[in-house]
Amino acid sequence: MNSVEKLQQLLEDFALDVRELEKRRKPGQGLLGFGTVPGDDPCHEKLDRQLQELIASLERQEGEDLSLFIEKLLGAEKQCDLPEYAHWTLIAGQRHCLPLIPALPPRAAQKLLTDYEAAYPRRKRFPAQKAILQALKAASEKKE
Repeated sequence: MNSVEKLQQLLEDFALDVRELEKRRKPGQGLLGFGTVPGDDPCHEKLDRQLQELIASLERQEGEDLSLFIEKLLGAEKQCDLPEYAHWTLIAGQRHCLPLIPALPPRAAQKLLTDYEAAYPRRKRFPAQKAILQALKAASEKKE
């Protein structure tokens, strides 16, 4: 199983966990501080930890697989059909690709930069997303 397939499996497992969480959720759960909040479920930390471990194993990888991997990770939040609290986890998980971005070929970095800027308008970006954009810009400007 290559890195993109492993990432896809992690994302599918997370989506399954969130859907199971939604099935078990009671009406009004978490409102006004009563009961547990779905965003506090361990599945969020689990995905984050798994992403961290997967990316640590890829740091010396280059080429097309790396480009596809980063593209998949950065686009996961926009591709999922999950509750809003799950989107925040996917957005937070994007930060893990920062160490991989410098290894991207300039053309791939430029494409990702253009797509990412279009997906996340300037006024809605978080600090990690701004760092991703800076890293993509730097990678796109390096000489081939």
